[in-house]
Amino acid sequence: SSEYYFPAIAEEKLKECLSAGQWQETKDILTLLETENCGNRSLRRSQFIKLNRRIMDLLGLVWKQEELKEKAFWLNEVFMQPEIAGEEYFQRLRQLCRKICNDNVEKKQEQRGLLVEEIKEYIREHYCEPDMGLSRVGGEFRMSESYLSTLFKEQSGGNFADYVEALRIENCVWNIPVIGTGAADPEVEEMALEQGAADYAAKPHTMKSLWKRVIRVTGFDCWIGEEE
Repeated sequence: SSEYYFPAIAEEKLKECLSAGQWQETKDILTLLETENCGNRSLRRSQFIKLNRRIMDLLGLVWKQEELKEKAFWLNEVFMQPEIAGEEYFQRLRQLCRKICNDNVEKKQEQRGLLVEEIKEYIREHYCEPDMGLSRVGGEFRMSESYLSTLFKEQSGGNFADYVEALRIENCVWNIPVIGTGAADPEVEEMALEQGAADYAAKPHTMKSLWKRVIRVTGFDCWIGEEE
């Protein structure tokens, strides 16, 4: 057969894999295209050029146009030869697609990082509010709680709940110059409630362990338990 092989399902899958940066899946599809078009078929030059045109149109949907134009001439050099070398064409196409996958992975990673910075900014603005949690932030940024939790840990290296708690406790500590050692110090309770840390209101005896865990220093006695 002289008709090139590139079914719609393979085209859609290739586009999907390139956009997601899935190199192994992309390579498998390219191997199939090479086998069908260079092993099982003997394409005329006109058919090979049509196949290449469809592939280039697809690449234009998943990669920056300026970079694609730069690489297009390099790929199309194969068609300037008297005999089209299908193996050389697909070798170059694989190199190009791998570059696209790598770029798209980096782009998505950068986008995720920027998104988490936006989420952190939102938390810093609202952490005092008692309903601050995965459910609220997930709704605000239109993502599930499980995805938000995974994304936050992936990009920040820490848990969402720990980040919120750290903000609340740190601000409790830094905003109370002297706290007594009683079991229900009014100033501790008031500050904890103001910072959204209702779980620690009326529990000043827990502040020392929280300071050490959240602030990660041992100079807590400078703030708690000492009278000026």
